[in-house]
Amino acid sequence: MTGTTILVNPLPVLLEHYEGNLRGLLKSIGEEPVEFVTPGIELGHHSRSAKIARAATIVREHRRLINTLDESDRVLVLWPTFNNAEPLQWASRRSGPKVHIIVHDPTPLRRQYGSGWIWSSLSSRPLRRGHPSTITHTQLAASVLTRRGWPQPTVARLPLGAMRDTSPRATRRHRSATNRTVAVVGQFKPSRDIPLIERVGAELRASGYQTLLVGRGWPVLPGWDRIDAFLSEEALESILAAATCVLIPYLEYYQSDIAIRAAESGVPVVGLRHEFLTSLFGNEWPGLVDSTAAQDWVEAVQLVQDVDFEDSLEHYRKQALLDWKAVLSESTH
Repeated sequence: MTGTTILVNPLPVLLEHYEGNLRGLLKSIGEEPVEFVTPGIELGHHSRSAKIARAATIVREHRRLINTLDESDRVLVLWPTFNNAEPLQWASRRSGPKVHIIVHDPTPLRRQYGSGWIWSSLSSRPLRRGHPSTITHTQLAASVLTRRGWPQPTVARLPLGAMRDTSPRATRRHRSATNRTVAVVGQFKPSRDIPLIERVGAELRASGYQTLLVGRGWPVLPGWDRIDAFLSEEALESILAAATCVLIPYLEYYQSDIAIRAAESGVPVVGLRHEFLTSLFGNEWPGLVDSTAAQDWVEAVQLVQDVDFEDSLEHYRKQALLDWKAVLSESTH
């Protein structure tokens, strides 16, 4: 494959694990990506003028990148810095590199730079020309963008890293026998189903499980211990290593990095039946729940303890490999 793949990561800390997995996947298909260091847009409590100046710097650096690359090169933007307006800064009428913008969450929870229907409408024009294009990790996310009036994105699975346990089955048995901790991991957002979490927590405690909420912003909930903090990579891995199961009790989501992290650690996941979970664990995974009844969730937690899912993950990896090969192949045409 000719040309160079450039990774643009505006959130190097938040997306460190994601970028690492994507790099590993690209290398496995013979691609050695190069990182383009770009400043982030978030400046905390800095002045509006400082934020505007930073935004102008980002756009200028990205335009400079586009103008220095060849037609055979390709750019993967790992996060849309300017939300709905992101395609505008990568728009190009000349024959240049193929730019793919990866859209993780097409409906951000709060108003951000470039959000709103006006920017979305303006961005649809260069997208229809194919300069740039978008990638989502699920068809569910892709359907949101098409309803917005954007062209159909390429759907490429979320990259999955290698399992860290050399003997996952033995490790799960050890966890089940020594530490029956069920965890909900990730920053609190309104999309977390609080009533469900409370009901499931009470049932899990009654069944002898320890229950733990991990992440910034979680309220105090009956039946749950809480770690209200941003976790380092080491702390997150330690918590996952100690868990017997991870729950995904969300009202709405498109894909789950936490489910990926749990799977890589050999930890089973329980959640409502969802496109992402079925692609990761398979349609027959006993951790897929079809109701919000607390007892059904507890039963699923019990059922997944001794189920091997290495074959499902291997199938997912192979499919992800095909997805990303198609992305790179598209970039050469």
